Amino acid sequence: MCGDNQTPMVNDSHRKHIRKVLGALSIICDKLLHPGRNLGGKTLELLETAQEEIRAMGELNPFVFDQAHSSELPMGPIRKLAGFHSNNDFCFDTKTVVAVPEELLCLTPMGKWHHKACEDLVDCSMNNDSVNVTATETLKFFCELNAMCTQDAAATMCKHRDRVNHPMFRELPVFQLEAFATCRATMKRPLDTEKSPLHANSEAAMPGMSQWQSVNHTTAQGVRAPVENLAGAVAQGFRDAAKDTKRE
Repeated sequence: MCGDNQTPMVNDSHRKHIRKVLGALSIICDKLLHPGRNLGGKTLELLETAQEEIRAMGELNPFVFDQAHSSELPMGPIRKLAGFHSNNDFCFDTKTVVAVPEELLCLTPMGKWHHKACEDLVDCSMNNDSVNVTATETLKFFCELNAMCTQDAAATMCKHRDRVNHPMFRELPVFQLEAFATCRATMKRPLDTEKSPLHANSEAAMPGMSQWQSVNHTTAQGVRAPVENLAGAVAQGFRDAAKDTKRE
């Protein structure tokens, strides 16, 4: 980073270079002198590590830590609302595998200005060597939200045909475009055929497994009736024997 390797390094001489690296990776961190304490704590927080353990590892002042609004996010309930039922659960949403074309995203009510504003801000930041982190990340979030809304719209029209005449689909011009019709057709294929990657294909892993299971199931069903008849006959025999004993 510096051609002169003889000049002593001051305490914060790496600040500028760390800012460039974090900016290139789109990582938000304003603690440039000790970024590990900030980013490490946030990583542990997202992993739902106990707050006491995070503070102990970073030797963080609890009063300063509690003032950070992000530390107040209830990650457990948020994960459950998103479809994760346990800390180690994996949630799969089929519609997310369909990428919405960029030109279609720029024609939605949100995308008409979000995408252009985000591009302009990023270009301005690169040219002026200054980054407005909050504005940039907010616009990026709006762009991602726009993509998710478009995916939801396409999936809704595929899975619920009765909602095609909903005022939103009839009044917004973007849903009348050929590009959206193509996106909806692309969305229909995975919705109809694709399964969660968590659903193991036993036949692919162990050829013949399905046939073996089918034979076992058929055999078990064939044995079930005789066993039930035998159990009923034995029970009746015990009841008859008890009656005979009482008569004697």
